[in-house]
Amino acid sequence: MRLGPRRTPRDAAAVVAAAALLNLAYPPFRALLPSFVCLVPLLPAFEQAGGVRRHAARGFWFGALAHAALLNWMAIALWRFRPPAVALFIVVVLGFGVYTAGLFGAVAWIRQRTRLPLIVVFPVAWTALEWMISRQGPLALPWLGLGTSLGAYPILAQPAEAVGARGLTLVVVVVNVALALAWGRRSHPRRALRLLAGVAAAVSIWLGYGWLRLTGLPLRVAGTALLVQPNLDAEQKWDPALQDSLVGATLALSRAGARGHAPDLIVWPEVALPVALAYRPDWAAALRRHAAESGAALVVGGVDLETLDGRRARTYNAAFLVGAGAPGTRPYRKERLVPAFEWFNGITPGRDNPPARTARGVLGLLICHEIAFEGLARERRRGGADVLVNLANDAWFLGTAAPAQHAAHAVLRAIETRAGVLRVDNAGPSGAVDPLGRVKGWTRVGQRTARIVPMVTSDVRTLYVRLGDWVGLACVLGLGAMMAAGWRRPLKHHLADVLPGMEVLVGRDRAVASEGEGAVHHGTQFALGDAAEDLLERRPEHRLLAVEVEQVHAQHANVGLDERQRMEPRGAEPGPRRREPVAAAPGHGPGQAVEHQPAERGQQPAAPGRGLSAHRVQRHIHSSAA
Repeated sequence: MRLGPRRTPRDAAAVVAAAALLNLAYPPFRALLPSFVCLVPLLPAFEQAGGVRRHAARGFWFGALAHAALLNWMAIALWRFRPPAVALFIVVVLGFGVYTAGLFGAVAWIRQRTRLPLIVVFPVAWTALEWMISRQGPLALPWLGLGTSLGAYPILAQPAEAVGARGLTLVVVVVNVALALAWGRRSHPRRALRLLAGVAAAVSIWLGYGWLRLTGLPLRVAGTALLVQPNLDAEQKWDPALQDSLVGATLALSRAGARGHAPDLIVWPEVALPVALAYRPDWAAALRRHAAESGAALVVGGVDLETLDGRRARTYNAAFLVGAGAPGTRPYRKERLVPAFEWFNGITPGRDNPPARTARGVLGLLICHEIAFEGLARERRRGGADVLVNLANDAWFLGTAAPAQHAAHAVLRAIETRAGVLRVDNAGPSGAVDPLGRVKGWTRVGQRTARIVPMVTSDVRTLYVRLGDWVGLACVLGLGAMMAAGWRRPLKHHLADVLPGMEVLVGRDRAVASEGEGAVHHGTQFALGDAAEDLLERRPEHRLLAVEVEQVHAQHANVGLDERQRMEPRGAEPGPRRREPVAAAPGHGPGQAVEHQPAERGQQPAAPGRGLSAHRVQRHIHSSAA
């Protein structure tokens, strides 16, 4: 016995094509066109035959395959860390598969129960899913939303100051759906051209807005920063025998980079100090001397300990602020931990972090993948941050796409908040991003260097900073409203106009029409429900099609007898009456013959626009020739 809905080679090809195109849109490829067409292979199926389960299955395989390729660096890092931990990668991939299965299933379900167009339902559902993924508490991993793929093209990403990355996602998905619908309507050139004209107009407005902001946003320079990229081995720094030499090498690189430049800020990467300063007063003294010699404030990533009741209680991934103009506040403690990785190492999430104030302004500190959480960057900006500072350590992922993918989030955070971003990574890339999303002084991965960059920022307080992720929230509410509308709609769909001679059977949740070959009349849309799909497999000789009976146009109801006979299946016996074995219909037992009698020439069919339930349609058809 087959479990689950049937999958066709066309389904498999669409899933593979969409997954490949989605990966091409992100680093390291950063191709522009795939962002706007990556979903096109999957969308025509929503306008064709297929039940909720079949769409959910397609969504699952698309989500799992796309994220298996996109997050392959996770499997590599877990294997290096501990081979059995690769099971976590499998769980993550399957989890994303479940998310997209729910997305595709929900879209199919809503479409089957309402008259809402695909260009409304799918973009809202996709954007709502991105919003929900970013809000799963400690399990949240908002990695590379579709809108983030535009970060490599700042002119396209400028509207993020008003709508955020989620708003960019919504627009990108709308374009995908419009292109898919235009392709599906290519046999009707006027309809297809209207859709393409709408896409062209929207893109033109989009580009115009981006050009205006790129040429008109006022910027200011808050100072200069020295970004220290020591490129230390990810595991060696935890060897007590090597820690002094490694910290000493980083300090020497920092002193050499500051010499002759007088930077206002010096930034070291995440966990540059593998032991808490409370246990290494010599390191703390060396950092204070370095700050005094350079005249700069230092931001240094390291381990912090909190002792309760005279014993060590908590360990934090932290950033220390040392030196000129930096008051002696407690360190910033990372709030969003990497799921599983930092849990297993006993790291505690921080909270109630104080502002990082320096003589040159307020710094908004973010450690590691906190840069992917747009809400944290927004909070820092609301709290008065002039520049966002992201400390990271991607040495675990050398040779993979992870460093480039990680850095891509900094561009969107800069545009959303209109604050400059400084990114410092142990192994790279490190550099600055200005409030327009333009990258400055980006280093190579695996390079040992210290680089001076300007701290460019602005005084603009964006709509996104003031209102938050309002587009994502609106999409969640919109999805809920659509599902509520579908839930209230009766299971037996209504027919607007019925073509006499069509046998209408009621399945578990769909209306089914048995017409044999040539059942699609004048472009009428058909969709296969789950119950009808199972029925088709058991009784293929009937060539059942499940009609998503939103509307059969008036001309269908007005065709005469000759036209209806012309649309009969090939080889059908002419005659006034015919009997066919069909599935259970209202008032009939399974396998019973249902009499089917065409209307006489000139007989008036159902009036156009009259709403008839499936039960009433059945009775109407059988009595139409009486």
